[in-house]
Amino acid sequence: MLSGGRAACVVQTHACTVGGSVTMDGHDDPDGTGAAQRPWAVLASGELALAAVLVVVIALVLRAATSIVWFGDLLAIGLPVLGLAAFVALVGCVALGISRRWRLVLWCVGTACVALTFQPRVGFGGDPPVDPVVLVAANLKWNSRSAEAGATDVVAADADVAVISEIRPPTDRLLRAAFPHRAIGAPEISKGGSDQAVYSRFALEVVEHSGLPTNSIVVRVDAPHPFTLIAIHVPRPVLRYRGGDGITSFAAHRRAIEQLAGVISNLSADGPVVLAGDLNLSDRMAGYRRLREELDDALVDGVAGGTFFPDALWAPLSLRIDHILISPSWCSGSAGTIDVEGSDHRAVRAAIGPCP
Repeated sequence: MLSGGRAACVVQTHACTVGGSVTMDGHDDPDGTGAAQRPWAVLASGELALAAVLVVVIALVLRAATSIVWFGDLLAIGLPVLGLAAFVALVGCVALGISRRWRLVLWCVGTACVALTFQPRVGFGGDPPVDPVVLVAANLKWNSRSAEAGATDVVAADADVAVISEIRPPTDRLLRAAFPHRAIGAPEISKGGSDQAVYSRFALEVVEHSGLPTNSIVVRVDAPHPFTLIAIHVPRPVLRYRGGDGITSFAAHRRAIEQLAGVISNLSADGPVVLAGDLNLSDRMAGYRRLREELDDALVDGVAGGTFFPDALWAPLSLRIDHILISPSWCSGSAGTIDVEGSDHRAVRAAIGPCP
């Protein structure tokens, strides 16, 4: 006669619970927790500590990998999609009852990608700035059919200083009517819309400075607390660069950011520095971390959102490439983004000034 446990194995041909080694669905259950009997169980309680360690390790490895030229930059750009793919695969594993080991790995990869995506964007704010200046940085898109409406959106944001990329004569005229002071990075605004300009309610003084990437301008802003403003539009890096305006290679883009960091370091000796514009630099890339060695992010007040949405296919990447960075002695508040009609960017806005 068979024992009760053995009989259960005979009667239920797909189930055996002797020693906790096999479950109702025939999957291994080596720890006897019964977690494998629940296909919806992503992790057993005993695996949470291991998972936490793995998330940290994976995040550190991925972060280190983003320092590699072009490969690391592409990895940084694609981190949200990698995380999404990991979670989709995790759902598939749960539905199919695949080994918990794979569930653990996929959950850790997805969680690490989410952490790396939001870590540069989350902040708890600080002290409100003293005598704040409201600064807006916007890319109006040179070939927009409604760039004038986009410029109107900038004016409506009640900016004291506006940094504009891809300005054209019609939008220049509109903004000049709204701001008494202007500085441009070229002798005149071209019809091609590739120029950079600063519009201000305060007097501006152009500061000549070598070593900056092209399409940039440095001005001294005579605000209640004067500061040096670097307004810049860095060319967009592409994988296969064969020349052309407005684009560059990933290696050249990284060199430009390094040069920019050096200029910031030099200018900081003369007082507070503010960097604003379309840097074509994701906050997950190594270049952003290099700039953060010199300046603080004025937009990290709560959770900063993405700024570049040319179409729906780009939305999962959640790219934040438009920035306002300030000297560490300054604070920011009322940070956020603004819809700009006709542009594929959202403008960024922050009230900035000395910390109390």
